[in-house]
Amino acid sequence: MKIVDILVVAYIPTMLLSGVITSLISRYRLVRQRKVSLDVVLVAPICSSLIYTVVSGLISDGWQFFTPDYWEDSKGGYFVLVLGFILLFIVSIFPAVIVVRAYQKRVQNEKRAA
Repeated sequence: MKIVDILVVAYIPTMLLSGVITSLISRYRLVRQRKVSLDVVLVAPICSSLIYTVVSGLISDGWQFFTPDYWEDSKGGYFVLVLGFILLFIVSIFPAVIVVRAYQKRVQNEKRAA
């Protein structure tokens, strides 16, 4: 698989999903009158990486994706699953940081205007 294919198939959808989840969590926190903090930067990439891993596993291999025998017998074992999840997590942090910083700046601007 070429590097461009990996970017299009795995990293770009995960990054977009991370941005959307971060935005939703940030809006929820603002509505509840809570500060948008950096803990959202960790929560959103974990959620987006988990969602992408499960959905892509279901699409490619069906319900066998959830059996331990499937991961012990093929695909390099659990190491490949964990490594893929970690790589997706690392890539998903960048859009989450950008979205959180944008919401923090928005709150600061609203406080100055008030």
